[in-house]
Amino acid sequence: VGGFGGHRKDTEVFYTFPSFLYPPTIFRYDFASGESSVSSDFPAPVQRPAYSVLDGGKLQREAGVPPGNWRRALVPLCRKILPTG
Repeated sequence: VGGFGGHRKDTEVFYTFPSFLYPPTIFRYDFASGESSVSSDFPAPVQRPAYSVLDGGKLQREAGVPPGNWRRALVPLCRKILPTG
């Protein structure tokens, strides 16, 4: 298990499970039910518009900045912005 995120009074906690065989995955553990779920199963507050794309091509063409790997950046970002303790 990688890292945990949440607050002391929360009814859920989020954690990662890094593996050499699978990409890093974020899980949600619900204390009330005692069950874990994968981030792809989390309810999304809004749907992404049909015309929305995640393409870094324009940034690379116009600014010379290659797109980064979001999976590698996600866990460090969560550690940086989520409170600990």
